[in-house]
Amino acid sequence: MKTNALVAVCMCLIVLAPRVADAFVNPENFKHGPERLVIKVAETTTKKVSTAIIVNLRAEVVSVKRSATGLKPGDPILIRYQRNLPTIKRQMEKMVRQGESGWAGQQTLYQPQPPGTGDVVKAILRHFGDDNGRVYRPAAYQYSFEMAR
Repeated sequence: MKTNALVAVCMCLIVLAPRVADAFVNPENFKHGPERLVIKVAETTTKKVSTAIIVNLRAEVVSVKRSATGLKPGDPILIRYQRNLPTIKRQMEKMVRQGESGWAGQQTLYQPQPPGTGDVVKAILRHFGDDNGRVYRPAAYQYSFEMAR
């Protein structure tokens, strides 16, 4: 009888443990992209298409902490990504409702607000894959760009 109870408890833990672990996400877990750089944004352009905003950032690499594609200081790069505004708004409203009701759990992940022209930021990126190898996308959701100090 004790063995059956022990097996049942172990099975419950195996099934429930991943969901409990998902409920607490440390932002530092997202900050391990293949490209960890400090960049200076030369130009920020956005284009609204239907319900999304297409973001293009032209930047110069200032320093490199890690680069899977061999970037060096002075290299020009292009960062492209899309922000879906209705999805971001819906997720943020849901997060506010859950917070007001005392719910604690997974945080909402969304594509970052683009840095402005002239900003120097820490960037966590992933290679986007193009012909000349210099196009990237954010790799850490809203944690992809942080002001450099």
